Amino acid sequence: TDTAGALLETIRSRCAILHAAEAQAGSLNENAQSFARCIAGGDELSRCEFLARYECASPDKAELAAFFESLARIIDDAVVGSVKKQFISEESRALAKAKSRAELLRLGDVVRQAGDMAQSNVSAGNQLGWLGTQV
Repeated sequence: TDTAGALLETIRSRCAILHAAEAQAGSLNENAQSFARCIAGGDELSRCEFLARYECASPDKAELAAFFESLARIIDDAVVGSVKKQFISEESRALAKAKSRAELLRLGDVVRQAGDMAQSNVSAGNQLGWLGTQV
């Protein structure tokens, strides 16, 4: 629903919030798209290698924020797209095909937690390392 207040609090407390704003694939961070492909591929080694390379590139705080924001949008779109059968990117479509909705919801929470770490001045290495242990 678009009106959360229309639901009882006991129901809302069990709901996942999806940010299904209209987005264009071209506005997505390229690194987020690459990592989403690694997640969809199911290969743990490729995910670890990607995160290690990305950390070595020393992304600044703004780049890292764009990475996590785009990755969260891709994951949210995979959840919504799995129902609507419309996706903003091929990465969203691949994730929807490779993961269950429950897995995608958990993954979205993990990505948001990793992104929120920046507010506490957690280093890029710690954010990306933690993300790697959770996906």
